[in-house]
Amino acid sequence: MKKLLIIYPKKTSLRKSLACCAAMLFCSINLSAQQKVTQPQIAYNIIVDSVNNKIDINFDAETMIHNLLVTVSGPNSQTLFLDNQYNFQGLYHHQIDLNKYGKGTYYLNIINDEERINKKIIVKK
Repeated sequence: MKKLLIIYPKKTSLRKSLACCAAMLFCSINLSAQQKVTQPQIAYNIIVDSVNNKIDINFDAETMIHNLLVTVSGPNSQTLFLDNQYNFQGLYHHQIDLNKYGKGTYYLNIINDEERINKKIIVKK
């Protein structure tokens, strides 16, 4: 049995704690030794517009993704964007505007049944 566990710092706000708990429950993936995972990897199209400080996330899930989690964390590790999708299949498109959060380092995380994508984004203005 495989389990994915995410550990967060002790000092967190209530909102962040709830988001972290949801992420931990969401990311706990159990696979028995007899199950074979046959889902192909997804081609993610992540476009970072450094002029307008926007992130465009696009992909096509041809087979069903049972658990999909997309998050953006801010400079103080606060969760700025959280999107949970269960049994998702089809086209995914979302645009995230970082202008309202100001300059700093942001982290985009995409977690599905079988893979995790991490992207560091730096906003300078």
